[in-house]
Order: sequence, then C-alpha cells, then structure tokens
Amino acid sequence: MESKRERKVKQRKDLFVELDDYDFRRRFRLTKESVVELTLLIHEKLENKTTLNNALSAVEQVLIALRFYAAASMQLAIADIFEVSQPTVSRVVHRDRVSEAIASLLPAYIYLPVNKEECKEVSKKFFDIAGFPSVIGALDCTFVRIVSPGGEDAERFRCR
Repeated sequence: MESKRERKVKQRKDLFVELDDYDFRRRFRLTKESVVELTLLIHEKLENKTTLNNALSAVEQVLIALRFYAAASMQLAIADIFEVSQPTVSRVVHRDRVSEAIASLLPAYIYLPVNKEECKEVSKKFFDIAGFPSVIGALDCTFVRIVSPGGEDAERFRCR
C-alpha cells in the first residue's frame, strides 16, 4: 500500500521583520506604515476565498505588486524573492488583484480640475506658491528632465 507523501508548507519570509525601515523603503518605495495603511484600504478586494495551498495574505500581495512596480523587474525575479511561482506574481499584479484595487482608490486621492475656472484657480495657486506658470497638477517624487529652450524664459525651465 502506497502512503501519501506529506505535504510541506514553506513558511514565507516576513519582510516587515527581516528588513529595517531604510531597506524596506528602498525596495518597496513606501514606508512600512504606508504599506499597512494601503493594505487596510484594499484588503477586502485581496482576500482569498480559501486558506488552502498556503494562499497569499493581502499584505503579501501588496508587497509583491509594490516590488514589481518599484523594480520594473521580471516576474520570475519577483517570484524568487517571495518564494512563489511566476504565474502567481502575474495574477497578483495584473489580473484584477492589487493593481485594480489600488486604481480603485484614485478618486479619493487624485483630483484634477475639470473646467476652465478650476484650471485658472489651481494654476494661479501654483504660480503664487512656487512661480510655476500654467501648472494644474503635480506628482510627488517624479522628476522629469526638461531641456531649457533658452532665451528670456530660460530660467523658468531650469532643471531643479
């Protein structure tokens, strides 16, 4: 009589414990606190309907997606870090999982003016605060190199 092979479930790394705050932020581009807050906002959309097969927790799914976004790495490399399969990384990141859940938060956190009056008002505020002309929005931590066209407006385009 053939006996069933005992199934071994590998304990995954706890990167909140394993990484200090500096290394955590370098790898995921968010602080530990921000990851916890983000996970709390979207965890209901990420919960697995099963506890079988060592299903990924909501926070593990968020970390996989954040690492993928931060590193723009191959899914297989991300899979190796988290000790999951490449198809799992693909499902977590792309197929109605973390990316869609985060995108669903957009209206609560991102607002752009919708009519000419709002555009003028926001543009005036940007100019009053920082001297930026014709600006209606900004992204934090985004740096776009701008080549100055020279001439009398050259100072406006100085890369900072």
